[in-house]
Amino acid sequence: KKSGVYHVNQYLLAQATQLSKQDLLMMMERSIFPVINGTKVTRDQLFDLRKLSISLEPFYEQKDDVSYIFIAPDDKLLKAHLCKYGELLADVFEYKIHGYLPNQNCLKSLCISKLELETWLIGKLHAACSLPRSIMETARALGCNTSRVLELVAEGKLKWAGWQRGVEKIDGASLLNYIETTTGA
Repeated sequence: KKSGVYHVNQYLLAQATQLSKQDLLMMMERSIFPVINGTKVTRDQLFDLRKLSISLEPFYEQKDDVSYIFIAPDDKLLKAHLCKYGELLADVFEYKIHGYLPNQNCLKSLCISKLELETWLIGKLHAACSLPRSIMETARALGCNTSRVLELVAEGKLKWAGWQRGVEKIDGASLLNYIETTTGA
């Protein structure tokens, strides 16, 4: 007979899945992890680790396939396309993009179809650039520091979108145009 704690809150779920709080919240918003107590209040939600383990089984694979690429939460590709690991993970679980979990009981890495990932990343970048972006987000996307972003604005390569909630924003369309121009995408 197994003994242990199976009903866990969001904090323990994050520990068990090895996901950041931000990525876990993205998964919870999309109802990837089934809530067992029916509440909509995130801090009060409980999850059954046994059910979670069963629901993840179809995504565990071990294979050497060169058409798949390894992705981790801090991957530069995600940052450059202004998207988060939790979004990608949720899309894999919703069968929107082909991928698998290479390590059982660990959601901290994925293997994703290279062709599908490229299309997915471009779509996410276009969606992200439909809105103004902060200077920090812009710097992360360009792989530079905030001083360089300000230089690009001064050079006319990026445009100001103004202030929102006390934060200077870069025009998303000008950011997308700059990225596409400099990368040839």
